[in-house]
Amino acid sequence: MLTQTRLDVQLLSLRASFLLSAVAALVLAGVAASYPEGAPWGAADHRVDEHCASCHWERDAVMHSASIAIDGLLPAFETGATHTFTLEFNPQVMAASGFQVIAINELGLPGAFEAREPAMSVNDDRSAIRSAEVQRTETAQARWTFRWTAPDVAGQTVQFIVAASAANDDQSPFGDQIHYRTFSADIIDRQLTDDLSSR
Repeated sequence: MLTQTRLDVQLLSLRASFLLSAVAALVLAGVAASYPEGAPWGAADHRVDEHCASCHWERDAVMHSASIAIDGLLPAFETGATHTFTLEFNPQVMAASGFQVIAINELGLPGAFEAREPAMSVNDDRSAIRSAEVQRTETAQARWTFRWTAPDVAGQTVQFIVAASAANDDQSPFGDQIHYRTFSADIIDRQLTDDLSSR
């Protein structure tokens, strides 16, 4: 009787472990499918609670990633000027990817993004842009092109907070890795620049 009781306990324990594993798998699959249009706005900032790596958590996030670059990003921009950026992401291993960029500054005037492709979206105040579809790749490289218009107020610095995912495209958060990098640019007075150039 004692042996049978022990077997029953072990079976119950195994069933409980199986159920917990199944629930966890369903929850994580739900997380992976919860944002078909891209990560929640603000998730590119690793300092917030619901950041990209809080869902794609199995592999450690890469901070200050050298795999992220923005072509067209200058040290300074004139007020009100519109520029084209190309976000380039080149990790060593990747089957699919997505991104989010947030522009912030102390005055709350970070400029405005404009999506150039249907596979991107911007938030309501145009201070952030993200991929709206997964970009699949066989070369571990991804590129997204979009526009940004500088704010009309000079004498400030805008930070561009970038997050990009190096995913294995298995429709789950397992095995993915998030890369983060922050860039900054000063905003200078266009009128002052025009005056100096006309002298």
